[in-house]
Amino acid sequence: MSRSLATHGVSTMERHSRLQRVITGVTIALLLVAVLLMVILLFAPAPRRQVDQGSTAVGRLRAGQPAPDFHLASLKGGTVHLADYAGHPALINVWATWCVPCKQEMPAIQRAYERNQSSGFRVLAVNMMEQTDAIQAFAEKLNLSIPMAIDDGSFTRAYDVAVLPTSFLLDARGTVRRVQPGAMTDAMLDAMVRDVTKG
Repeated sequence: MSRSLATHGVSTMERHSRLQRVITGVTIALLLVAVLLMVILLFAPAPRRQVDQGSTAVGRLRAGQPAPDFHLASLKGGTVHLADYAGHPALINVWATWCVPCKQEMPAIQRAYERNQSSGFRVLAVNMMEQTDAIQAFAEKLNLSIPMAIDDGSFTRAYDVAVLPTSFLLDARGTVRRVQPGAMTDAMLDAMVRDVTKG
């Protein structure tokens, strides 16, 4: 009987030991998952929302304010500055290749550029920190010839970009005339160009 009790005691201890090992393993796994999630949340860039409807202002930059200066890498090489657009009305569009509304509006922006380029209207498409190859492939697929630059994060901070796409309409003096979040149509672009070039 004592042997039976001893055997039962050993068996219970073994089960208890195995249970403790399982609990310890699960606890460690959960801790690792929690640490991984914390690292992802800390270092992953904040996602940019994409919208379909527009309004007249986004973030802190408003119509009537001077456009913040910028220095961006051009897709074709060199640097693009706000000063390059001095004396010309301009549309600056912020976009990304993965943004569906951006892809939808790009052909309309290209058409507006082609229709108004001879009258001094300028366009700059500022990409959201993507690789050059991806941007070039996107431009070739949609037959885009509009000038493009790549943001390093400084533009979206200075212009307080909160959604994609977002467009900034500047007059010839470099004043923001309109902040347009969301995809634009041909009719919207024509109205914007008329507004900034009249007089």
